[in-house]
Amino acid sequence: QNYGTPASGTRKILISVTGLSLENPTSNLVLAESVIRIEIDDIATSSGEEEAPLPILLAGGSIGVNGNLEIVGNGHANGFWNITGGNNTITGQLTSSSGSSGLKGSSIPVTSQITVPLVTEVYAQHLSPPGGFTTCNANNFTNGGTYYCSNNVTISKNLTGVTIVSQGNITVNSSVFNATVVSLGTMTIGQSAQLGSETAPVKIGSVGSFGINGGGNINIWGDLLVNGALSRNGGGQSRITGSVRSSGSMTWNGQLRVFGVSGGSGGNPGGDDDTTTYRRTIVEWRELNT
Repeated sequence: QNYGTPASGTRKILISVTGLSLENPTSNLVLAESVIRIEIDDIATSSGEEEAPLPILLAGGSIGVNGNLEIVGNGHANGFWNITGGNNTITGQLTSSSGSSGLKGSSIPVTSQITVPLVTEVYAQHLSPPGGFTTCNANNFTNGGTYYCSNNVTISKNLTGVTIVSQGNITVNSSVFNATVVSLGTMTIGQSAQLGSETAPVKIGSVGSFGINGGGNINIWGDLLVNGALSRNGGGQSRITGSVRSSGSMTWNGQLRVFGVSGGSGGNPGGDDDTTTYRRTIVEWRELNT
């Protein structure tokens, strides 16, 4: 049973051992008691499990940041954190399931692994279109259109309000706003591209790898979900307002700035709207008295 008032992140537990004593073999008596303090990786529930928001920055592998890091929200790597930048501004909590190096001013605690959602599950409603997948000519895409493509697609014109799903690879070399763009292959973002805006966020999904090319600044407003590796090549600043999650490892060359949005940007996958189930585990216990 709980004993006393627990401190944040800890529990005091009273353990009682009952049984039949030699003096009174017919009664179930308390034979021994001990109070211990345990530390757990999250707040426990009666079932031992609890739903919690997914971190806005989440990798199934390691996260490498070769530049300054700024994050407003929580970040987690199932693998290793490796931060080599000069300045880190963390408003929230960074965690790892394997360890870390490079974060100045504080340590990164080790916690349980977190499962990254699958693109094919989050965007399942787009994978069986009524008319099937057909060959697309991206030059014919227009604002507000919906396109299910069987071929590779290169987007070179600015678009608003579109839904584009490809069974092949997608390359974005322009700006898209208030859009859903899903690749069942890989996705590449060109240097001059802009994904979303503060008032017109996007939902981006890539089953394969996701690459951002060029040395300029890149802005993403919305939610980015990748089931392959994610890489930012060429340096520059990467600013994401929403969430970015990858089943693989992430490599960010240049400054990385990630800002969570309360309630996400339009629902599922939606920033902090997504949750994961944690199983509470004891990471330390110490006996206080007997």
